[in-house]
Amino acid sequence: MKRLAIAAGALLLTTGAHAEPAKGTVHIAPAPGVSFDVPTTWISCDDATNKLLGGNADPHGLKSKVCVTVADVPYKFRAFNPALFKTLSMLVDQHEKLDITPDELASITPDMAKAITPATCAEIVKPMTGDGTTIASCEVTVGTFAGMKALHSIVVATPPNNEIAKFQVDIYEMPYSHGYLQVQFNSPSAFRSVTGPQIDSVIASFKVE
Repeated sequence: MKRLAIAAGALLLTTGAHAEPAKGTVHIAPAPGVSFDVPTTWISCDDATNKLLGGNADPHGLKSKVCVTVADVPYKFRAFNPALFKTLSMLVDQHEKLDITPDELASITPDMAKAITPATCAEIVKPMTGDGTTIASCEVTVGTFAGMKALHSIVVATPPNNEIAKFQVDIYEMPYSHGYLQVQFNSPSAFRSVTGPQIDSVIASFKVE
């Protein structure tokens, strides 16, 4: 199974029927059958989406770190909140090949998730450790995302020689009608009480069909 990792902490307006986006957000559909609300205070890695968000400035130069690309990753959307103490990044990728089939995902029990954690986590963290980043923990669980069953991987890691910059990566992934979807959030552990509600709000707005 192919996994992603951001080393950052690291479109189209939908035309289908959906609830009105929350105040201060833009509703986007970056992949077939996938749409969600993005806060207009965020910065997108692609210029077209960033224009929709208002073309916000990047006062701390985070775009050069968050928006670094990884070869062969089918990015559909990447963005981040540049505000100090509220910084988090998000990415969405989607591809047609199923890393896990619906039947395989349905068969994964909590005990099975624990059993596959070592191998799955080894694949997740591999691209994260090249710069000396230390992995504090990695866990794979079975949960839900946008009302659908999904694998949820949680990684906590620390950049080299910078304990205060410890960060958490949450990866949700699932098969759906248009292929395979992965959604990832990355935020500093120290500010999780602030960034957590932001992440929950974005997740709550997701429509996956």
